[in-house]
Amino acid sequence: MDAIWTVFEIGINLLQGFMHTWFIHRMFTVRPEKTRKQIVISSALTAFLFAVGLSAYLYVDIPVTDSVLFVLVFLYSLYLFEEKWYVKLAWTVIDNIVLVMSATLISVLFISVTGTSWDMLMASTGLRIAFVIMANAFLFGAYYVISRVRWRQDRLSLPSLVLFLGLAISLLICQEMQYSILVWEGVPQKPVSITIIFISAITGGLLALYAMLSSQAEKRAVMETQANAAALTRKHYNEIKSMYQGMLQQQHDMKHQINALEEMIVEGNLAESTNYLSQLRQTALPLRYATGCVSVDALLSAKTAAMRQDGIDFEYTAYPLNELPIEETLFCALVGNLLENAIEGVQRIHDPAIPKQVHLRFARSRDVFFISCRNTVAPDTVRQRGEAFLSSKRRGQQGLGIPSIRNTVQSAGGNCSFGMDGEWFTAEIELPYN
Repeated sequence: MDAIWTVFEIGINLLQGFMHTWFIHRMFTVRPEKTRKQIVISSALTAFLFAVGLSAYLYVDIPVTDSVLFVLVFLYSLYLFEEKWYVKLAWTVIDNIVLVMSATLISVLFISVTGTSWDMLMASTGLRIAFVIMANAFLFGAYYVISRVRWRQDRLSLPSLVLFLGLAISLLICQEMQYSILVWEGVPQKPVSITIIFISAITGGLLALYAMLSSQAEKRAVMETQANAAALTRKHYNEIKSMYQGMLQQQHDMKHQINALEEMIVEGNLAESTNYLSQLRQTALPLRYATGCVSVDALLSAKTAAMRQDGIDFEYTAYPLNELPIEETLFCALVGNLLENAIEGVQRIHDPAIPKQVHLRFARSRDVFFISCRNTVAPDTVRQRGEAFLSSKRRGQQGLGIPSIRNTVQSAGGNCSFGMDGEWFTAEIELPYN
């Protein structure tokens, strides 16, 4: 009979080990370089080692709480997932809190409803089987509900996450203390039970508040991105308007220049008229692109003129844009953001040894459109926190351009990457034709 109970306890421990890895896997994003084999092996190994650790408490009197086993879960998250380490630590603590909350809350309910003691609940009887099944069912339900929420903790500031982590650890300590008091003999069960219930309610409230804060942070980030896109659109409009005014002026001046050229030809000054015509082509005619998309033509013309004023060499590798992978306005905003970031990066170059260059390339392979934008930059002016690039205008915060690009590309089902290579900053974008 003892062997059957041992198998039952070990089986429950394996189930809990699986639930912890399953919960963490649902909360995070797997690193793209990890293979399916690595995912399966790391998950199974973590669940097995966690179960071994829990089972050790059945045979050995270990003086520390079994919460130390969550170090395995934290290491598992560090190895397999791509979120920031403090986000992983926060959710590892939450995982532990939910486990302890489930055990204490169901224990209190069983003791209150059945009128039994803790020792009777731990005895090898049908009551314990019912308790273990209900506690693990409650644990799985809590994991499922939490993992269904759309958490956006990457949008929260670091101080907010640190505060949440501190409160979560404090709650975990309170729960552990109440759980240890629950098993003492002679301790009044009613106040302990009431305390455990309210601590569980506080835990749920803290998670709900965290979800609300992350949602508000996400909305704020979206509004900032939309405001940035609107500002870029207004700037693009003003640039086109300025180009139009310039073309009207050129059209007016062209009449006089053509009249002067005709007079030279009539008088037979062919050499002088040829030279005059050559100068006219260089100065009077507006710069033109023929990409197949009028909006992009205007955008490239405006940005080229701006770069010439700043002494920036612009190299453009064309591809026909008769068919765009996304809406024309979104495509213009995307290219405009890329060039704005590139121009801003080049403008921060003060070392004359570093050339001021921007390279833009369009290409297509089957049903995927590629955009590559490279620009020289002063390496010491590029500040990065994780995958985020910090703005030179918004101190300690990431800029709006790259997040806007990422949102546009992700909404279109594409991929993008940003990185430094010596004195070059490179943005690579892949957009599928849907």
